[in-house]
Amino acid sequence: MAEDQGYNGDVWNKQACMLLNKLGWTKVGDYDIDIEGDDNKDYGIDSLFKYLDVRKSQCEQGVIIESKCYKTTSFKSAEFQKWITRINAKVNKLKHSESLYDKFPEFTNTSFNNGIILIWFSNHLDYSNNNDFFRDALLNVKLPKSRTNAVFNRIYVLENEAILKLCSLKDTIEKINREKDLELEFYYPTSEKTGNPIYRNKLLTIDYMFSKFILAEGKNQSGIVYRIVFYFGNLEKNSFRMLYSGLNNLGFIDYDIPLIVYTYKRDSQFRKILPDIKELFSKNINNKHLEVEFKEMDVFGDLPTFLREL
Repeated sequence: MAEDQGYNGDVWNKQACMLLNKLGWTKVGDYDIDIEGDDNKDYGIDSLFKYLDVRKSQCEQGVIIESKCYKTTSFKSAEFQKWITRINAKVNKLKHSESLYDKFPEFTNTSFNNGIILIWFSNHLDYSNNNDFFRDALLNVKLPKSRTNAVFNRIYVLENEAILKLCSLKDTIEKINREKDLELEFYYPTSEKTGNPIYRNKLLTIDYMFSKFILAEGKNQSGIVYRIVFYFGNLEKNSFRMLYSGLNNLGFIDYDIPLIVYTYKRDSQFRKILPDIKELFSKNINNKHLEVEFKEMDVFGDLPTFLREL
């Protein structure tokens, strides 16, 4: 029924916002608001956020959030294309809107070029068993052209698989903090683009959300530092060789700091190559031996309870 779809959409919008809040993003304003664009027309906005990505800029990023709750049987590729076009238009119309900055002065010094569509397929078991239709829609979507000066907006899409990965990440971080008595922060290596040094923060940037691995670091009350890798890639030898090489190049491998690698994917054959993977990571250099552990993240099949407590 239409009223059920509207209700479920409202609930999902609040759940999506709660997830972004838990990942360090700052919500601005209420849910489901209308804002006048620079063309004097009103635009409906599910929610607004901002966050700071020091690797890209010293100013905060303003983000329009569109939350969609659908069943796989109701999803249409043509409608998906309209969502992309529509959220891009909203970004264009609001980035120069006096009304936006009057209502929310928090955005005055932001880079307001971002939009995120978070779509949750409520019949999640059907989606996990067959989501090729959505991948095809992503591949065939036509990205909107820039409006002025070839400055493109950044439009992202998060669906069930990506959303549940973020839920697993947040859940694992909370467990580590409890077990190790520390406060993990995401670890951002030196940025060649901005020249910024290593940066640590509890905020997860949008680019990190799509990464095959996410780095974190924390220190417990005894002064022991832990470095954590949340790895979402394949459980194969070559994949771990590339992971080790990447971590080494980023300066994240330190033989004086314990390392824990949390894997996300499941593979019944992984146990057979795990000794080789451990040897790759913990090889001796100048009589030093890296202390490394491999653990699994819990994988959610549905939204966890910490997003249902509205």
